[in-house]
Amino acid sequence: PAAATPDSPAAATPAAAAAPAPRDAAPVADAPAADAVDPAAEEAAYQAALDALVERFEAADSARLFQAFIRDYPSSALVPNAWYWLGESYYVTQNYELALEAFQTLLGQYAGSRKEADALLKLGYCQVALGQRAEGEASLRDVMSRHPGTDAAAKAESRLRTLALENR
Repeated sequence: PAAATPDSPAAATPAAAAAPAPRDAAPVADAPAADAVDPAAEEAAYQAALDALVERFEAADSARLFQAFIRDYPSSALVPNAWYWLGESYYVTQNYELALEAFQTLLGQYAGSRKEADALLKLGYCQVALGQRAEGEASLRDVMSRHPGTDAAAKAESRLRTLALENR
């Protein structure tokens, strides 16, 4: 899935809205900005997508809702989290290719996000599941070195131990 970028149609401002007002037009004081977002609607859309996954265990519905959230609210502070949960919705249905893409998007576009450690962990899990064992092990080691002391690092260490035992 492609992320909405400032150059994408999802983020484009309609030409009419971008054109300057005629000089004799009276300013409209109550007109919302062209990119104004209703914070309550934004939060509700994010929560609906998260609830579909976490509360109702409807991964396909959750994926659709997170895709819509990312498209509809490309400037939201919740977009990195939405990319993580989109990846998670694919991961739980074993659609590792799409999960991998979502986690890579989060890691590539939102470095430093609070979901970074978890996304890197799941990236490693996906790589292993897809038969990319060396890359997966490298990603798991990366979790441990970049995010020491976190729950994600402990899970990465545990998974690496399991992989080592499988090699015996």
